Amino acid sequence: MDDRDFIVRSHFCNGYVIVTPTIRRKSIFDHGLRQKYLFVYFHDPNYAWMVWFSLVNILASLKLASFMQVVVQPDGGLVMFADLNGVPPQWCEVCVVGAGPVGLAVALTLAANGIRTLLLESGAERPDRRTRELSSLASYNEKHHHSSEATVVRALGGTSLRWGGRCVEYNDIDFEQRDYVTDSIWPIGHDALKPFYAAARKMLTADHNERPDDAGDDIFELSLESWTRTQNTARANFNRLQSETSLKIVKNCTATKLHLDVDTGRLRALTAITGRSSRLIDAPHFVLAGGGRENTRLLLELQREKPDLFGGLDGPLGRFYMGHLTGEISTITFASAARAAKFLFKSSRSGTVIRERFVPTAGVQKANHLLNIAFWPDSLRPDEVIVGNGAVSLFYMARHLIRRSRDPVFRNSISAREASSAHFRNIAIHPMQTLYGSSRLLVGKFLSPERYPQFSFVSPTNTYLLRYHAEHSPFSRSRVTLSPATDANGSHRLDVDFRYSPEDFRSVMRAHRLLGERLEQTGMGRLTFLRPEETLEEWIAAQAIDGYHQIGLTRMSSDRHKGIVDGDCRTHDVANLFVAGSSVFPSSSQANPTLPAVAMSLRLAAHLTNLVDQTRRPPALTPGS
Repeated sequence: MDDRDFIVRSHFCNGYVIVTPTIRRKSIFDHGLRQKYLFVYFHDPNYAWMVWFSLVNILASLKLASFMQVVVQPDGGLVMFADLNGVPPQWCEVCVVGAGPVGLAVALTLAANGIRTLLLESGAERPDRRTRELSSLASYNEKHHHSSEATVVRALGGTSLRWGGRCVEYNDIDFEQRDYVTDSIWPIGHDALKPFYAAARKMLTADHNERPDDAGDDIFELSLESWTRTQNTARANFNRLQSETSLKIVKNCTATKLHLDVDTGRLRALTAITGRSSRLIDAPHFVLAGGGRENTRLLLELQREKPDLFGGLDGPLGRFYMGHLTGEISTITFASAARAAKFLFKSSRSGTVIRERFVPTAGVQKANHLLNIAFWPDSLRPDEVIVGNGAVSLFYMARHLIRRSRDPVFRNSISAREASSAHFRNIAIHPMQTLYGSSRLLVGKFLSPERYPQFSFVSPTNTYLLRYHAEHSPFSRSRVTLSPATDANGSHRLDVDFRYSPEDFRSVMRAHRLLGERLEQTGMGRLTFLRPEETLEEWIAAQAIDGYHQIGLTRMSSDRHKGIVDGDCRTHDVANLFVAGSSVFPSSSQANPTLPAVAMSLRLAAHLTNLVDQTRRPPALTPGS
């Protein structure tokens, strides 16, 4: 492995198992060797051997899994965090708020171009309770929206500390005018974003040069999703964060207020709170990259003081809040194992994990008034018991029974009692295989060079749950507003009214029927619904919940009355204020928004570089120079 050694020393003799896992941490992670000892006794040496191997695998996997979550070591002195009081008032040329994937993309690109950039992060290296509470929502619709604790991470790396790492491009149709999708017009085309995808993938460690084995047909095309090799974007780009001399990062620093000069129409400063003190930070240009809801909250606070901004109080700010619809209402049975294998995880030549997906073509979407959607085979049916493989039963029992969910597929699609009994029998009859197989699965996930993002099993019947990820149509009544309640810094919390429309559910249903018809027409397989068709729209609605993908709240437009920012991500009403992230997207597509959001941020950074070069000011002298 590139920046770490993992050593396991173990012995077994006379029924004793002695395991000594040792992690040697190099580079930024080096704090010497740590050893722990585990003694286990078994009367049967054969059992001891198998338990020895399993324990080594499990301990190694858990140890490394924990290690991989580390970004930087606190107080290690190797991350160039700046003291806000030590940053000269006139030093900063661009101030970026938020150090998630989007903020890091903007800040690192600007710094690499020689632009003196100040990056403010509300959290530190790891999330903590204090900063987590700053994002707490005053109210939200639990039926369709997750809590702030699940959807916001205030720390270096932002939500990349939690995300799965899936990277998917938008499609051309997302940027086109669709008469059946109102309020989805972009002021730019997809061609404006495409040149930045490769650099965005590289930054996210999801780069590859693969293409689908075939392009599909004129009904459903095949597209690729890729997965980051290093999920935490800050860790993936640590060398750059450490070496960029034009970048200063201030942690535990929360932007709470924007100050507008009404005479010039420019932002003159922002208030940043660090610890118990606050300071005004001035810069020629500001970029809000703190996540969709947090960006919107700062703008709503400014609009509260200047009601005519951003289209007025009844304007688009905080409206058109979108995410996605995702779930499982059917299975897909492939005609052969070879056909199924095309859609399972595979490793590209660069080491990036990729997977193919079904996406309806633009022509089919328009002809059938479909919102964009992608499908892929996700996992075995929860009632499919592989006899003799207790490990698979254990993992599926954990997934479908232990994991809390409002509407688990396991419970609602089959006879839960019969299936769970079969899985329990499989585990009970083969306890040692369950232990041994589970340890191998953990090793495959955490230690294998091909670390697949999810546990993945091959179905002996070529049958898999079919997962969908569908576009959420723009809806002005889906919105956030300021609440009278305030946080510890005095900023107003948000009330969230997150809504889907009935057409969102109907579109998912139509797309499933079209895919089922096409599978049978081509002989590729068949699609089987898990419930009676007349109940499926209700089930789609029950599974529709988001809050992670905070899209549309500060939408892009060519008209200030219909959006907050222009095609360059600059706010219509404040000349030197920019917004970065998926909240500027007028439509949500079928794609997770991180890759397109980072690509858009790289595009913004290129634009800002040109602006700064045109209006450059000399750096201020540091104290004592």
